Amino acid sequence: MSASTASDSDGQRSADRQQALRHESATPRSNPMWSFATGFSTPAYEPCGTGLPRRALLGAGGAALFPRPGHTAPRCENGRGRVRTGFEVAMAQGFASLRGMRLGIIANQTSIGPDFRHISEILHERSDVDLRALFSPEHGLHGSAPPGATEKGGRDKRTGLPVMPLYGLSGPALEQVFVQANIEAVIFDIQDVGARFYTYIWTLFDAMAACARLDLRVIVLDRPNPLGGEAVRGPVLAPQYASFLGRAPVALQHGMTVCELARFFNAEILPHTNYPGRSVRLDVVSMQGWRRWMTFGETGLAWVPPSPNMPTPVTATVYPGVCLLEGTPLSLGRGTTTPFELAGAPDLDSSAFVQRLNDFSLPGVGFRETSFTPSSSIFSDREVQGAQMLVTDSGRFDPVALGVALLLAAKAVWPGFAWREEGRAIDRLAGTDTLRRSVNAGTPPAATLRQWSAETASFARLRRPYLLY
Repeated sequence: MSASTASDSDGQRSADRQQALRHESATPRSNPMWSFATGFSTPAYEPCGTGLPRRALLGAGGAALFPRPGHTAPRCENGRGRVRTGFEVAMAQGFASLRGMRLGIIANQTSIGPDFRHISEILHERSDVDLRALFSPEHGLHGSAPPGATEKGGRDKRTGLPVMPLYGLSGPALEQVFVQANIEAVIFDIQDVGARFYTYIWTLFDAMAACARLDLRVIVLDRPNPLGGEAVRGPVLAPQYASFLGRAPVALQHGMTVCELARFFNAEILPHTNYPGRSVRLDVVSMQGWRRWMTFGETGLAWVPPSPNMPTPVTATVYPGVCLLEGTPLSLGRGTTTPFELAGAPDLDSSAFVQRLNDFSLPGVGFRETSFTPSSSIFSDREVQGAQMLVTDSGRFDPVALGVALLLAAKAVWPGFAWREEGRAIDRLAGTDTLRRSVNAGTPPAATLRQWSAETASFARLRRPYLLY
């Protein structure tokens, strides 16, 4: 285990923990890092694996993601060969937990059932479910908007329901949207990617805070963390760097599902902030068959890109590290078919860049010289020289270590290296200024990771009571 990594073992769960829906209460007590909670519910778990063979998932970048050695998923007795999402579990229960309330749902293109139909269509067709509004995050309900934007509101063509964008809203402004929608509960069902600065979890956080103030219920439907749920890596966000890339002290690679994060937010964060200053009435619907060690390829679920630049699970695997380059003028491959698997600039010496990266001897990842021409974003329509990252062993690969190495290598060989916004951009992404200071000092990746080991381990312990699997 690397210095920046902490793992939680997949403990035995009793067979009678079958019910997927759990209502969360929060009775906080003091804790050295934040305030702890004693009133959490027993996790729902059905002892059933995916039943998938040991196989590789080939992404657009050509890198193979293999199951971790020593782990074999048992086949389910009911013959199902894949994980069942929280939405599927709720569907199997006849949506009993959604009846009798006026509902709105935070959703996007990933919010699909086993037949690939959208959750809004399925719920809207039911006479016993009162769905009133659709709320969209960054990139919009259909995921077509670019980074930092959302789609326009209006009426959904299939259901006729109002589509109300939430991106950029928080506090009283977000409360007003929910009041206008005339709802009693908000459902959240979106695929996350497991990195703190991916904004969907903060849309969830802001919605929970607004619902707490309005006394609305929040219902979260779980989906897999594509990075798995064992590894916790990177710095924990310091409060002075809070933004929509991170509202609360969470590790960069948190190793939690959206339901687990919701439980954590509700007990550890919301009651102890000026806004909302209280917990929300929270229900979570767990998955069935998911294990913390699973890669997304082992879930048996179809990958729907959760944002325009997240085309494959391989992209999600490297994203927590490569996205740190957003704090510099480098291209990350946006506007190509392999975003976040590339890094470069038109005047970068790709040979020297790759040599520096290889000198770090990072486990589970290799590098090759490449050139690419982005069709959009940074260096649009210009030939870029750089490196392609190829994950060869996902069990040994550390994306945060990769991000540190990329920054160090680029600073060493590229004359155009600089910190965007005089360092404020990288500090927001990292949630700390220690990464920027370490790169400026030329501190090797291993030493940079070690300085975060204590806070990462503390977060890993703190999250443990809220884990469902």
